[in-house]
Amino acid sequence: MTKVTYYSPNAVSPGSGATGMAVDLNADPIWLNTGSGLRGHSWRYTLGSASVSGVGLDEARECTATMDCVDLAQWDRARRVFDADLTALSRSDNARPGVIGVDGWECDALVVSHEPDRITPGWLQGKLTVLLLGKWRTWGESDVTSFNPRNDTGEQWLDLPTDMAFDLTGMQRINIVHNPMMERMPFRMVVYGPVTNPGVQIGDNYYQVNVTVPEQGSLTIISITRQKSVILRDRYGNETDVFDKAERGSGLDGGRYIFQPIPPGDSRVEWSGDYGFDLTVVREDTEPPWSTS
Repeated sequence: MTKVTYYSPNAVSPGSGATGMAVDLNADPIWLNTGSGLRGHSWRYTLGSASVSGVGLDEARECTATMDCVDLAQWDRARRVFDADLTALSRSDNARPGVIGVDGWECDALVVSHEPDRITPGWLQGKLTVLLLGKWRTWGESDVTSFNPRNDTGEQWLDLPTDMAFDLTGMQRINIVHNPMMERMPFRMVVYGPVTNPGVQIGDNYYQVNVTVPEQGSLTIISITRQKSVILRDRYGNETDVFDKAERGSGLDGGRYIFQPIPPGDSRVEWSGDYGFDLTVVREDTEPPWSTS
């Protein structure tokens, strides 16, 4: 059975006061059946004489889905959850949209209209208009690679046989990260303290943030479109936005861009080994894979 959900980052629970509410859309009392209207994609292009130009993916598109509901009070709750995201965006273009999920894949989305079709006591059928904003994405435990710190014993500095003005540090740690997709993908990186100015070489790009990550603290870097962020957390969970401390160099493909996507296949990973970090390759696709249905 296809699992369809909607999550609003802006709706506030009237009971608990917590921000963020979810709606299940694939079972009683509300369901979208297979949610087939949410699938599909299209590319834009301009045809010439035996040629094509202006090729690009229409990452934002409008689609429709038929909704059935057998609990009208639950539908009232659901539509208010949908409306919370639109209200937030009406006040600020920078507000986060909702997220619709299909079989473990998710896409930024908004439910912008409802047209009732059939109404009987205790049953409502209608058509929802949904805006899908960008590609579908997913990640799980199998997408996470853990890079552990070096477990050195004794001295971590090598003395040279003659008097020199410096000693040699331990060698860089080297490992591999795998991107299973055919294109480069965004990522989520979590660096664990203590460490100062952590830097990681992945393939041809160097990722660095000029901050001190405290003991039992962490640094989280997310490169997903519309979610790009660099957040520092201390041991108590207090967060600081350190976006401006991240190296961005000359931008994409410049060699020192903090949000440079991970290339397809295997990439060599090098870092000092003085700290550990987790790297998650976020898989993106033009529509939820049919093989998961």
